[in-house]
Amino acid sequence: MTRHRRWCTSIDMFDLLRSHSRKAGSPPGHAAYVGPEKSFAPFIECVVYSPGAVERRTIGIAEVNAVLDSATAAGAVVWIRLVGLHDPSVARLAGEAFGLHPLQIEDALHTAHRPSLDEGEDVLFATVKSLSYDPASKHLVQEHVALALSRGRCLTFEENPSNPWDALYPRLQNPRSRMRRLGADYLFSCLLDTLVDNCFVVVDEIAEASQALEETLISETENSGAPVLKDIYGMRKELLLFQAAVRPMHEITTRLVRDEQEFFSEEVRPFLRDVRDHAAHVRDAVMLLSSLLENLTETAISLAGLKLNAVMRVLTVIATIFIPLTFVAGVYGMNFENMPELTFRYGYFAILGIMLLIALAMIVFFRKRRWI
Repeated sequence: MTRHRRWCTSIDMFDLLRSHSRKAGSPPGHAAYVGPEKSFAPFIECVVYSPGAVERRTIGIAEVNAVLDSATAAGAVVWIRLVGLHDPSVARLAGEAFGLHPLQIEDALHTAHRPSLDEGEDVLFATVKSLSYDPASKHLVQEHVALALSRGRCLTFEENPSNPWDALYPRLQNPRSRMRRLGADYLFSCLLDTLVDNCFVVVDEIAEASQALEETLISETENSGAPVLKDIYGMRKELLLFQAAVRPMHEITTRLVRDEQEFFSEEVRPFLRDVRDHAAHVRDAVMLLSSLLENLTETAISLAGLKLNAVMRVLTVIATIFIPLTFVAGVYGMNFENMPELTFRYGYFAILGIMLLIALAMIVFFRKRRWI
């Protein structure tokens, strides 16, 4: 997770909306990178495997065609990882070698593109998001990923060198694993399954952060809920971004199970249905978290209102107590000559006593009525 956050940056909702304007005026199919600036050099990793062997190495863009041809001739599965989308020429050459349409290459380079599924002539293409959550900054971190499946080969476009597929490599090294026995269609389902499983980790971390906010809100009932309200609002904004990435992923997996069965063997389809069920689970969990945070928002607003009401009640009681005291002081503050009480020797102390009794009587009355 630390390595992932080193390269990936959090995305603000408004930045996500504004990014679409950067391609205004460009012709359809124009391969141009849309996303944050990167400081690393793009590279290509190649994984070729069969039931008897597996090879993983870094190659140059000029070697892609040769690797694809040799793997096809040997009947092996080849997985090409293009890491770094900020050099459109490299992405375009890799996509063309794989047989992608220019519009698909364009979507692969647009990091703010909505997750989608597209079927080409002989290629199944999907854009998705790799997601994680940074508890320190309380921000959702997402990376644009594009997946392409053709007969015996997979191609992934990855925005950052974070490598969300680390868990797949030990399985590839095991000669008895299902990955080594099955084809590229199973690899494609494993890639999707990895991204969906990462969403469960995000759900757990956001749920834990939301629970901490709830406990803070409950433990500070004597204070206003306004300080926690800011954190709740920030969490709801991150959850909206999470929901925007998760909902299309469920749509993609549903379409894969329902419409794109010619790309997947009978043996792989049950695993694809399992990925769809996991995506539905994540979607439902995000909806539940959204409802919980909405309730927390209402609770924080109610606590802030209660605090304000308590302050106003105290101020009202004080003002009410001083109304008769002010009246008494005003009566004896008039400058009439014929006021018998003014000549009374103990009149000053008597008036102070009367005012004190009035104040005490009103306080006792308010307490009996539970107003203070």
